[in-house]
Amino acid sequence: MRELVAKNQVFWSRHARERMAQRDINTQQVLTCLVKGNVVEEPVLANKGGNSSGYDVVMERLTAGNYLRVCVCAFV
Repeated sequence: MRELVAKNQVFWSRHARERMAQRDINTQQVLTCLVKGNVVEEPVLANKGGNSSGYDVVMERLTAGNYLRVCVCAFV
């Protein structure tokens, strides 16, 4: 995750942006969670539309007073 954030290879789905807006969470908070957070669920092979080239990962972090739990699909 750290490498993807460092390379600016994080892309936001419409669903993610909508949920962030509902919760008043900004992109910097999510990026902090991805860089400094802890993996709380073991990565599992993703199968988005038949494409299994990535992993679903869940991370957590307390950032800017908010406890975040971020679900991300990391494509490799």
